[in-house]
Amino acid sequence: MSKPVLIVGVNGRAAAMSARKMGYEPWVVDCIGSRDLQRVAHTLHVLMRDYPSKLPGMVEKAPKSAAVMMSGDLENYPDIWEAITFGREVMGSSAAAVRSVRAAGSLSEVELAKGLKHCKIKTEGGLLQRIAVQVFGNWDRRKYLLKPMSGSGGMGIRFWEKGAPIGREYYLQEYVAGMPIGVMFRADGWSVQYVGACEMIVGDEAFGSDGFKYVGSIGEIDLSEEARAGVSQLAVAMTQRHDLRGVFGIDFVMDFSGKLRPLEINPRYTAGMEVLEMCTGQSVFDELSSSSKKRKEGEATHLKWGKALIRAKIDCEMPDLFGVLGERWIANVPNVGVRVSQGEPICSVFADGRTRDEVYDGLKEKAKKIYDAVLPIK
Repeated sequence: MSKPVLIVGVNGRAAAMSARKMGYEPWVVDCIGSRDLQRVAHTLHVLMRDYPSKLPGMVEKAPKSAAVMMSGDLENYPDIWEAITFGREVMGSSAAAVRSVRAAGSLSEVELAKGLKHCKIKTEGGLLQRIAVQVFGNWDRRKYLLKPMSGSGGMGIRFWEKGAPIGREYYLQEYVAGMPIGVMFRADGWSVQYVGACEMIVGDEAFGSDGFKYVGSIGEIDLSEEARAGVSQLAVAMTQRHDLRGVFGIDFVMDFSGKLRPLEINPRYTAGMEVLEMCTGQSVFDELSSSSKKRKEGEATHLKWGKALIRAKIDCEMPDLFGVLGERWIANVPNVGVRVSQGEPICSVFADGRTRDEVYDGLKEKAKKIYDAVLPIK
């Protein structure tokens, strides 16, 4: 009999699919409740207006024997995570670990290896600091991003206007131009296994996105030996400082000199992990899933894979999207007749190819088919 696992967050579909590969019976409490998720898991739907406050009560409907796993955005609510995990086995990091590792500047506390460099971090200063800036001016010539303390998916991030107040709910992070990369690991509180890395697509208008919003991932990308050693050293340091367990990801940007600049850490199953699983044919929870290990016979692929979140460009109504692309190439599929407002997610699409550009072009082609299929609301 399959062991139940309880997955909780805004969208638990990808984590549920991964858990099924390992033989678990997934129970999912999320805000999406997509058609494809309902086919593979027991689903409990929570409205966005009730997220995350009602999650602790809703998880009581799942089996008491179910181990609990975090999915997207819940890392911003460690108190809720503590209530959810009380009395249950946890497949991942504890609330205390999540709380400490998600503090602004936690990555900056670690000395980095060669090939990595920190982004400067600032928070709202005290009275003396603010007076000094008013009297002497701000001599820092860097560009900064204003980022929410509790943010996910790039939502709410914007360029900071020098001299503007930061506020207690935000912090500043140095802006670095380059290629965003997500690197994924698995940990046991002390040691770490490198799982793989993907390029991240951010703010791309082809998918209805803008600014710094996360769109999707393309992978797997091969990091140099030096870069891989450097990111793994950082992952070990963060794991041992904060007692990280299970899978987690660290986001970087590779600047134009080739240096990797750590941005933030997500102590949970991340969106890019699904892309790595498509490349390997295995769950990231499998000890063989690391790219340094031999892949299972018959499941290895030399293709790259990608996925992208499609956001509505207009207010629209959903047709049968399974009929537009086919089940292999689409996920997070809404029910027929659902209305989606401009800027809100419609679904996710997948593509494969021999090169990164082939994958990206495939994602754009599939996005166009979705946009052509949705029904405008007049």
